[in-house]
Amino acid sequence: MKTILTVGKRMPKTSRQLLTASGEIKAVIETNKAVEAFAQFRALLPHCVYVDTDLKDMPWQTFVKACRLWPGGELLKILVVSATNRVKEAEEALAIGADTYMARPFTNEVLVGILQGIDLVPPKS
Repeated sequence: MKTILTVGKRMPKTSRQLLTASGEIKAVIETNKAVEAFAQFRALLPHCVYVDTDLKDMPWQTFVKACRLWPGGELLKILVVSATNRVKEAEEALAIGADTYMARPFTNEVLVGILQGIDLVPPKS
């Protein structure tokens, strides 16, 4: 069972419910403050970090880099989420260590597909 830490804008409630109901995701832990989230990240070492680009207390790039550099961070799955769908932002996210990038709003199916693509949840049989 896996844990997802969300930072910034919340993951939609229906998405959280879908992921935890699947049995693959044990918990979705949410915080809107990057500094607080990094402390939780260090304590929990989640399987995935869902990072919104609209963080108030730290540039999202700094947060992603810090997670990737933390011991064990190379195993972490990082999903960067943005309200805009800019190619440059997506390229930057991938260049600094994110595993994938996606724009809001999104459907549950898109989120599950992204998480399957980074091997966080298995494909449906």
